[in-house]
Amino acid sequence: MIVALDHLADPAEAGALSALMQGGGFLITALPPWIVAMLHDLTGSFMAGWLLHLASVAVVVVLYWRMNPGSYAAAMSLPAVSITLLNGSSANKPINKKTARA
Repeated sequence: MIVALDHLADPAEAGALSALMQGGGFLITALPPWIVAMLHDLTGSFMAGWLLHLASVAVVVVLYWRMNPGSYAAAMSLPAVSITLLNGSSANKPINKKTARA
C-alpha cells in the first residue's frame, strides 16, 4: 500500500492500484515457471528460459522508465469541459466521475 500511495495521492485510488498490483502481480508471476518448463520440454535446455528472463528484464526496464509517478496526475485527472449554463454563460467545470462512467 505504501508504494501505491507514492504513485497516487487519493487513498481510494491507491487502494485500487494496490489491489491491482497484488492480484495482477500474483497472476502474472504464476505464468513464467510454466512457460520455462514448456520451453525446456521443447528445446531440451534452459537456454530459452534464460533468454525469456532477459527479455522480461528488458520489458521491466522500459516500464520503469515509462511509469514516472510525476506524470500520473495528468493521466488520472478528468479533463475540464465547457458547460453552458441556463442563462447562456459558460463555465469550465470538471466532469463528475460518476457521470463520466455512465
